[in-house]
Amino acid sequence: MTRRMLAAAAALAALVSCGDSSGKGGGLHAPIAGTVQLTISADPEFGTSFWAILRRDGADEFRTERIPAGTRTAIAWREEVSQPRTWKLKFGPSRHPTYQLIIVRDGPKPDASMAALAAYQDPAKSEAIAYFAVPLDGEKELNVEIRKPGTMEATVVDAAGSPIEGARVLGIATPRYLFLDGFDPERVDAMHTTWSFDFWNFDHVQNNKIAPERVKTARTDAKGIGRLDGFVGWIGISERDERFAWPRSVLAMADRRAARFCVNRKPANVRLTVDGLPGKDYSITERGLVVEGEWPLPAGVPPARWTEQLSFLQGKSAEFFTPCAEVRVKPVSKVHRIAAGEVVKEIAPGEDRKHKVVVEELPHKVLEGEAVFEPSDLLSREHPSIELYQGERRVRATGSIGGPGVPKSGRVPFAFHVDDEGPYTVVVRSGAYACAVVRDVKAPKEELKIPLSPDAKNIPCSMAVKGKDGRGVSGAVVGAWPHRDLVNDFLSGTRAAGKPGLNTFVVFGESGSAILRDVRVEEGSSPKLEATLTPGTTVTGRVVDGDGRPVAGQWVHLSWPGYFRMGSAFRWLSDLTGDDGRFEIPRVPEGPWRVYLRGSGAPAGNEFAVPADAGRWDAGELKIPRSDR
Repeated sequence: MTRRMLAAAAALAALVSCGDSSGKGGGLHAPIAGTVQLTISADPEFGTSFWAILRRDGADEFRTERIPAGTRTAIAWREEVSQPRTWKLKFGPSRHPTYQLIIVRDGPKPDASMAALAAYQDPAKSEAIAYFAVPLDGEKELNVEIRKPGTMEATVVDAAGSPIEGARVLGIATPRYLFLDGFDPERVDAMHTTWSFDFWNFDHVQNNKIAPERVKTARTDAKGIGRLDGFVGWIGISERDERFAWPRSVLAMADRRAARFCVNRKPANVRLTVDGLPGKDYSITERGLVVEGEWPLPAGVPPARWTEQLSFLQGKSAEFFTPCAEVRVKPVSKVHRIAAGEVVKEIAPGEDRKHKVVVEELPHKVLEGEAVFEPSDLLSREHPSIELYQGERRVRATGSIGGPGVPKSGRVPFAFHVDDEGPYTVVVRSGAYACAVVRDVKAPKEELKIPLSPDAKNIPCSMAVKGKDGRGVSGAVVGAWPHRDLVNDFLSGTRAAGKPGLNTFVVFGESGSAILRDVRVEEGSSPKLEATLTPGTTVTGRVVDGDGRPVAGQWVHLSWPGYFRMGSAFRWLSDLTGDDGRFEIPRVPEGPWRVYLRGSGAPAGNEFAVPADAGRWDAGELKIPRSDR
């Protein structure tokens, strides 16, 4: 067999199906497919072949393949689905399907399962992990280098730039990471405590499961340099050793072999005594102060801001340590100002300073009332948020007075202190209770009562989906939007279901889409619905901020236009804005729509009407509220 034939046979062996995440195949729907063209370059000491474990974000299965070093090898992902494939895709930093690839040294076939996934963050388990995106039915060129890195040097200096001898440099070893296509460490795994983004996690999280072999330390020499041989991972200064260090840690891969840290070993202690603090008619967070200043850093280092929030739950005194030579004091409340003692000046290193601050309440108006929860077994598990909006701009994220949760009385008091009369909108978000939106509230306002009742259960509906030829269509996805001001979430699946009252149903299939508006659903009945798929219209537009600048990298989605805010999205009615703020959503049924931002739920622009089967239609520039970007 010729070398060319052997290469073709190897490529054919790589191009096999990875399974069916839906549990049903059938070939009626295009699979989620893409190919990774992988090249691993490795020093001989790491071996001549490796295991590659490929997983799509959101899938339960894995593709495991032995890969020879130095050879460009195709790894094909083919995931059979029983619904339109865009329904199964996750929201990530790319509009394309996102993947994770783990490289393991050759040996017995590695465990590729969800239970074993976290263990591969240990460099003893894997050599490299890549995060990237592959276009549907497209290819991704991926080059992974596995070589012994050079010595990592961490330089520790004081604020004047003088080296500090004997400082402990701490490292947490990781595999080699490749963050591509918009991925970054926090976006990948912000809650994983074994990734110490700031090294406070490492010291403060009890019973962390970092293997002792992953923790590396070094002491700085007379030049202030600590060295870790062949190290890749997080490196920094532990808070247990140095209270004030900037930066706290950095991620050092093979292409970064030096880092610099500034340590302040003589912070000043400042004790504030404050007159005029906000009282108990303000939320807990509003009763505090913020202190901030500039880190004292050597010449040539970019400036950085130091800040800390002080709470005054009891009494009117608080103390803090700071590395700064000057600190500014600010109230958290927007209707207070610092009348005296706003700046703590000429703070000497190691100084004990007493400082008096006078806070003054500004003339303003108050909106106050109660969220009144209907008694139920669900009450003890509720942790509502009470928010204030002016127009579509959020003014305050929380106005609850008192502790978290809902007391046995079911009454949660709130107060918002504002500087003009409004009008405002008060929003109560809850879990098992239906959310409440009260519009056109003007200040001052007292004894505003907002009743909340447990959310109604979903009511199943019968849905027949047909194509333009009148034949039945299988595998369509149905979503439902209850007609309310605000919802906790919405329904999506192969079967239709709605909430009591009016609903809008949107149907998505391979050959098109459909929408059923103003469908009334009643308890005790199961309405029979019929939808006919049409090609729909491709809706385009451009999302901009209050100054007209493009909003890039933001997931936006189309929804029933009556929502005050809608943060949850159907994947097939969504897109990620490009660098120019533009988006494109295909197969949109005709009628009224509105664009919302996924996450905050803020609307972008006003409601608009999409024409029927119009090919492409542009919604123009859609502006978002200033506070939501």
